[in-house]
Amino acid sequence: MTTTSLRLVGVLLAAAVSAPLFLASARPAPVHDGANEKIEHAMEDLNGSLKRLEKALAEKDSVKCLPLVLKMQVACQDSKGEAPSMAETITDAKKKADFLLGYRKSMVELQKQLLDLEVAILDGKWEDAAKLVSDKIKPSKKAGHDAYKPE
Repeated sequence: MTTTSLRLVGVLLAAAVSAPLFLASARPAPVHDGANEKIEHAMEDLNGSLKRLEKALAEKDSVKCLPLVLKMQVACQDSKGEAPSMAETITDAKKKADFLLGYRKSMVELQKQLLDLEVAILDGKWEDAAKLVSDKIKPSKKAGHDAYKPE
């Protein structure tokens, strides 16, 4: 191949790779009645991964468990700095600040639990891992939804 044809191939590859990115950024963001889409997607990842994780824990399969735990950790991190849609309804500045602080702290606590879960799995402590899910992670999900998710 000549230098010119190599350059042409490079330009075509670059265009093919970047076109979807350009097209995605050109579309307007969907409207979700004030809901925070980033949190919604993160929570869907958390919930879906948690369901699959429980099955993988029962099988004592770290190869299945660890990617799920990592996905949950990433989802938690992604949503931690966001504001739940309920925050939009709070008009008092102090109450809103307290609400957002509580949300962030609950996400930090969940991150700690997910890290403890990862260590338990890495150490092969399957009973400890299952107990963390049942006694800490699942209850924190319910508490978080009760406090920060609109009905």
